[in-house]
Amino acid sequence: MVRFLIIALVLASIAGCGLNLSFVYKPSIPVGGARQLPVKVAVLPFADGTGEYTQRDSSKGGYINLAKSGIDYWIGTVTPGQWGKAFADELTASGEFLDVRLISDISEGANDEVIVTGTVRNMDVPLPGSFEPVRFSVSMNARNGKIGQIFWEKSVSREDAAADGYNTGCGFDRQCGVNRRHAHYNDLLRTIFLEAKADFAKTIASSSGSQGIDLLSPGAPPSISPSKKSVDETIEDILNDK
Repeated sequence: MVRFLIIALVLASIAGCGLNLSFVYKPSIPVGGARQLPVKVAVLPFADGTGEYTQRDSSKGGYINLAKSGIDYWIGTVTPGQWGKAFADELTASGEFLDVRLISDISEGANDEVIVTGTVRNMDVPLPGSFEPVRFSVSMNARNGKIGQIFWEKSVSREDAAADGYNTGCGFDRQCGVNRRHAHYNDLLRTIFLEAKADFAKTIASSSGSQGIDLLSPGAPPSISPSKKSVDETIEDILNDK
């Protein structure tokens, strides 16, 4: 019996060496016919607002802060910067915008673009064997050009537990369990991005933000109303048939 357990552990260790643990976000499948807004969007890598902890214990098993550490044989670290790329991919997949690109610094943005940035607030995932839910949250904003004012802000969070676990139906196929875990995280992240994207597009489609800024012309200064003429000027215009 002991010999069998040793062999099983060795085989599991060998199997773990060939696992693909890198998380790659998969955006929604485009449905076609989406309304295209005449806006160019630049997305910055998101910032890390998750705190300095790597692991948290809990009454039901504990968490890993996925922004700071991966889980051995299950998933690698998912940096907040990857969230920015993932959101850009989701905006691109929607087909709702004239152009979407990822930039590394706000100086790379242009004043004819809407620039989106965000901060990951929570990226807690349960340790293997834990019964805690996955907890993701993020806050985002958008500005008119790299020196423009912020006209859109949105915070979204999700919590969800894998009811049947990640290995159900996988047998001894460890990669199967890894893929199921990644798919669960991906689905949760996608619902966050779809909610944010819908609100973002709605704000832009309204074509007018706070303080009279035209969102369909990113970077353009607020329109200036013509000044009122004095009484003397008005009388003079009338006399001159203007």
